Amino acid sequence: MVSGFKVFAKHRGVTVAIGLALTWAAAYSVRGQT
Repeated sequence: MVSGFKVFAKHRGVTVAIGLALTWAAAYSVRGQT
């Protein structure tokens, strides 16, 4: 179960991290412009 989670995290982790980073950057830039 743990190793399966590691494999899942390895594949999804990068995509999720990039998605969160882009979302945070977009929200931060919008909040800064307002």
